[in-house]
Amino acid sequence: MNKLDKIDLNQLRVLVTLLETRSVTRAALRLGISQPSASRALETLRKAFGDPLLVKTNAGMTPTQRAEALREPLYQWLSATHNILRSQDADDGAGIAGHVRVASTDYGVLSVIEPALPDILRQAPGLHVDICPLSPENLNQLSGGAVDVAVSGWDPEPCRVHERLLFQDSYCCIFRQGHRLAAVGLDAPLTIDELLDWPHVMLSIHAMDIDPLAPHLRTSARPRRVTARLPYLVSALLLLQKTDAILVAPVRALRRLSADLQLATRPTPVELGTFDYWLYWHERSRRDPVVAWFIETLARAASEANGA
Repeated sequence: MNKLDKIDLNQLRVLVTLLETRSVTRAALRLGISQPSASRALETLRKAFGDPLLVKTNAGMTPTQRAEALREPLYQWLSATHNILRSQDADDGAGIAGHVRVASTDYGVLSVIEPALPDILRQAPGLHVDICPLSPENLNQLSGGAVDVAVSGWDPEPCRVHERLLFQDSYCCIFRQGHRLAAVGLDAPLTIDELLDWPHVMLSIHAMDIDPLAPHLRTSARPRRVTARLPYLVSALLLLQKTDAILVAPVRALRRLSADLQLATRPTPVELGTFDYWLYWHERSRRDPVVAWFIETLARAASEANGA
């Protein structure tokens, strides 16, 4: 019997998700199936490949060498399958359907994806945008097809992937309404010393702090007190509502959220500078009409937001 006859190709998609999540429970949630179904698929895959594929360790489930060897071929197969099933008619979004998987932080969702969502819903109602957490592995995942697009402030790596500059952003300091920092008005830029007068909430993505203040602390005689560190922008803002803690973060998303959450902002010192925000995708999807349309839609919405 042909080995292909022994396996449901949907189970290969389960294997891809298991390799990414290293958890039957998380894989089932991502795929929208029950945990027993994911477990049965893994058992069938183990028999088909004659290998345990994932084994339990103290750190969770770990792929075997055989599973690691399958990772890249599976990504290529999944990418090719998506391209086959996607519509080839991408004019003005007509016929655009399927899934686009985007790696992003919640800042990227608020500043890039949310502005484009009305156009996506209107022009491509059959398109499903699957957003996953931004991680250092995303650029590798672009080549394998596990991620189609990454939205990030990381600097481009020449010749590795395609990139498109969306906008340049700066930083502001955000705090609760009624904070003493609001007493002198909200237009005056803060100084480094004023920022150090207050406890800080800090954003950290995959253990990498989003910290424009760090270079200036090396020459400062004053310490900074970090009262909380977390990877969620909106949750970080909620921590400010009933405390005197402050957050230094990008302007673009905070200006709108500050009013909704009854927070206020002031400009940060000019020394903190600016940063660029990018779209990244791989050569494998450059001619994919769905990904190409999606990239153009995000870029257009970002450009319109810049003008506004």
